[in-house]
Amino acid sequence: LEREREIEAATGFTGKQIEEIAKKTLEESRDFFSRGNAAFILKDYKETVLWYGMAANNGHVNAQLRLGWMYETGLGVDKQDYNEAAKWYTKAAENGNPNAQFILGNYYKVGLGVKKDTSKAVFWYREAAKQGDPNAQKELIN
Repeated sequence: LEREREIEAATGFTGKQIEEIAKKTLEESRDFFSRGNAAFILKDYKETVLWYGMAANNGHVNAQLRLGWMYETGLGVDKQDYNEAAKWYTKAAENGNPNAQFILGNYYKVGLGVKKDTSKAVFWYREAAKQGDPNAQKELIN
């Protein structure tokens, strides 16, 4: 109850209003992601990046992962950009996506889009392995 009062004082919104805003944002995020998927199916990759970007910026983890892939492959963007891919993979990995965690481990292992860092590679492989990612588990064994 005290935390709700603090939030209301800081934002001017009641807890109920904040909950409604969050729900609307989540719904919009899913809609953006769905539109991105539809654009991808239609092979409109620039449109895909637009919609995935909107969903990713709203915290949609799968959109963050797919946006990373778009930059990694160069689809729908001006040029292939491993730094930008790493940025989006990092967001998805930090939000708990095991695929992004494994990919980010690979990026750190070889220095793709990030500075090569074996300890960070191992960290991300472990995070993915904890969630059952078999490729990350293999990396940790090797």
